[in-house]
Amino acid sequence: MKREIQFKAKTVEGIWVYGDLLTKDVHHGHAICENGCIIHSILPDTICQYVLTLPNGDKLWEGDKFTAFGGSIVFTCTWHNGCFGYWYAEQFIGIGTHNHYDKLINSIQIVGNIHD
Repeated sequence: MKREIQFKAKTVEGIWVYGDLLTKDVHHGHAICENGCIIHSILPDTICQYVLTLPNGDKLWEGDKFTAFGGSIVFTCTWHNGCFGYWYAEQFIGIGTHNHYDKLINSIQIVGNIHD
């Protein structure tokens, strides 16, 4: 299985950009290289890693806020102990290890990002 590793972050102008993360770019500090050739200076605190593509085509990113199973509780996609997931009732639940993975990813509705 090929794992797609992508990042998104906000530019200093507040615009989301997507692509490869450059952490040692001499001219820009942290930067996103979009489509292999366009380099954007970014705000390092807004860097989010791609997690997975939902069945509806939306991409889920680290830092995304979402609801699931038709509920009103808003969760935040987080990286913890080598796994993406979310916290619920002081317990970390890994998305890939969720007992009802298919139902979970089919029910996720992204409602924003912690950096919006």
